[in-house]
Amino acid sequence: MTDWKRKKEAKKGKAGSGDGGGAGGEESRESLRKKAVALIKGLRRAAKKARTFEVRKVVRKLGELKESGGADAGSKLQQLEALHVALKGVDLDAVVARAVAAVPDVDPAVVPKC
Repeated sequence: MTDWKRKKEAKKGKAGSGDGGGAGGEESRESLRKKAVALIKGLRRAAKKARTFEVRKVVRKLGELKESGGADAGSKLQQLEALHVALKGVDLDAVVARAVAAVPDVDPAVVPKC
């Protein structure tokens, strides 16, 4: 084991052991809250990427449909435009809140409000 790794593990051991009984519980709750905030940020980022991907896919299909034309292009064009508007209006905070609510056994006090 290298010296830097040994020091890192020693710091972990010191941070995890609270000498004040109740203070250790508060530190762990605070660390859980920080982790929850970081995970929620990651969820929001992932939801935004997914929405962007879907919007680009619909825009690409709209472009192809407008170029090709066709007999049933009018109805399909209206469907894709409606889908495009719906995707652009997706509330990312609601998506993240729903994802967080779906996780079982989560203390609501730890999870920050979206």
